[in-house]
Amino acid sequence: MTLTQWNFEQLELGEGARWINGRLVVVDLLAGRVLETPGDVPALFREIAHLPVPVGAVAPIRDGGLL
Repeated sequence: MTLTQWNFEQLELGEGARWINGRLVVVDLLAGRVLETPGDVPALFREIAHLPVPVGAVAPIRDGGLL
């Protein structure tokens, strides 16, 4: 088994990391951001959503569209 360490330094309070469709998706709880990074190797996160409220978690919708 190989463990990969991800760098969450660019997040204020990173929570809820989960694999969705081959990408690592995480929320920045206090900042209200949803971020992703592709693949299975550590890379910088890209913001895919920004809300005006705290975000606790994300989940894919049934048809495989947006979170």
